[in-house]
Amino acid sequence: MSQDARRLLEEIKEQPQCLKHLLSEFPGNFDNIVLPGFFTQKLIGIGEGSSYNALKIAAPYIEEFTGLNNFTFDPESIENKFEISQFVNHPIKRLFERSYFLTVSQSGKTASILHILERLQEGLGFSDHHAPMISFTNNPEGTLGTKYGNHLKLQAGEERSIAATKSMTSSIMALLLLGLKLGQKRAWLRRQAYQSLLTMLKQIPERLEQLLDDPAVHQRIEAFAKALCHTNQFVMLSKGPLSSILPEVGLKLTETSSNIVWTDNTESFKHGRKVILKGVKGVRPNCLYLIPPQLSDEAAQQFFTDIRSHFYLGEERIYSTEGVFFTAFENSPPIPYPLQRELDLNGSDILTLPASQGIESLFMGIVAFQLVSYYLALAKGEDPNNPALQKAVTQ
Repeated sequence: MSQDARRLLEEIKEQPQCLKHLLSEFPGNFDNIVLPGFFTQKLIGIGEGSSYNALKIAAPYIEEFTGLNNFTFDPESIENKFEISQFVNHPIKRLFERSYFLTVSQSGKTASILHILERLQEGLGFSDHHAPMISFTNNPEGTLGTKYGNHLKLQAGEERSIAATKSMTSSIMALLLLGLKLGQKRAWLRRQAYQSLLTMLKQIPERLEQLLDDPAVHQRIEAFAKALCHTNQFVMLSKGPLSSILPEVGLKLTETSSNIVWTDNTESFKHGRKVILKGVKGVRPNCLYLIPPQLSDEAAQQFFTDIRSHFYLGEERIYSTEGVFFTAFENSPPIPYPLQRELDLNGSDILTLPASQGIESLFMGIVAFQLVSYYLALAKGEDPNNPALQKAVTQ
C-alpha cells in the first residue's frame, strides 16, 4: 500500500478526534456567534458537494431541534430561483425574508457560494458584517470568515486526501450542535430532551473509534469491497433518515474509484426508476441496500416487500443485477430467508456493522462507507486520492 493511498485511511481514522474536539468546546464555540433572532422563520442552508450533503443530512434534525423550517440549496438552485423571480416580477426578498443562512464550505472561499451571497445582499439589502448568516468552514482566513464574520471553524485540521472525510462529518456535527444551541435559546427543546440529545452526540466519537480500531471490521469491509469489484455502476437504496446519507456515500464511491452511482429510497425507487437495473449498454449495476436499525415488524416487512418488487413481478424475476448486496446493523431486522434464497445471497454479500440507532447510525453508516470506498479503490488498483479531482485543500 502506497503512502498516498494510506493517506485517505489516516484521514478517516482522525474523525473521532475531530468530533471530540468540537464537542469538548460546546456550547462555548457559539459564544461569539450571533444566532437567529426570534423573528426568524426559515433557515436556509447553502453548500456544494459534501458540504451540501452535510446540510441535507443535518437539516431535518435542526428543524426538530428548533421548530424552524429548514431548506437546503446548492448555489445553482438558488440561481434558478433568481431567474424565475425575475421572470414573474416577484422580488427575491419575498422568498427569503425572515431567513437566516447557514453556509458550509471547507475552504471558506467557494466561488459559487460567494457569488450567491453577493446576489442575496443585493436582493435583501444586508451588509457584509451584518449578514443574517453563520458560516462553517475549515479555514477562518477564507472569504466567508474574513468578509462576513459570524464564523465557526470546524477545526478538522488539514484535509490531506482528495475526498472530504473529517471535514464532512465535522460539518454535520457542527450543524447539529448549532441546532441544539438554537433550540435551547428559543426554548423549543425542553431541558431533558436537550441533555439527552447532547449525551447521544457525545457518545458518537467513541463509537466511531471502536469501529475504526477493530481489525475484524476492516477485514469484513475489505472482503465486502472486493465482492463489489465486478462493475463500476451502483444503485444504492435505503429507507427513512439513512436515505439522506446515500448521496454522500455515492460521492465517495465516485471520487475514490470512478464509480457511477444512483441513490434513492426503497419505496420511491420502484416507481419507474427500477428500470436502471437493466443496466447501461449491457453493463448491469450492483444493487446495494442499507438496512436501517430498529425497524418495527410492519416497517421491516414493507422494506423487504419493496426490495422484492425491484426484481420480481409476481413470481417472475424481471431484473437481475450484477450483484445484490446488503449492509446492516446488528440491530437491523434480519433479511427473510425466502428473499435471501431468491436473490442468491451468500455471506460475503452482507456487511454487518455494530448495533446503532438514531443519529449515531448516520455517522456509523457514513464512516463505514468511507472505508468501503477506500478498500474498493485498492481492490480495483485505483488511487483513492485521484489527482484528477484535486481541489482546494484547506487547513
